[in-house]
Amino acid sequence: MTRYKLPAIGLLVLLGALASLAATHEGEAKTDSPLAGKAVIIEMNGNYFGVKENVRFETIGSLDFIVVPMQYKNVAEHYDHWLRLDRVTGLKVFDSLDDAVAYDKKTSPFRQREPESDTEKQ
Repeated sequence: MTRYKLPAIGLLVLLGALASLAATHEGEAKTDSPLAGKAVIIEMNGNYFGVKENVRFETIGSLDFIVVPMQYKNVAEHYDHWLRLDRVTGLKVFDSLDDAVAYDKKTSPFRQREPESDTEKQ
């Protein structure tokens, strides 16, 4: 009987250690993104995303990403576009979508010109 005691004790210690590690490491708690409810303009060399909402940060391994919700050509298809955070050159964060759109219209090199009204032509 004594020859079974040592392996049984070792197995119990190993199982206890694994249970302890599993209980203390439940993964990262999901918290709200610091950009939740904000409108964001992402600055990145060579890419224009316009004003986006519900942008969030994610990490896979040692790489950090900014995840941009996208919609395909005004149809019902939605997808997430993951950009490596080290390639992003800047973020402009606004409390409201209207403020972000107004700023983007004034400053973006990609903005579309407002159609001229008949009163402005005279």
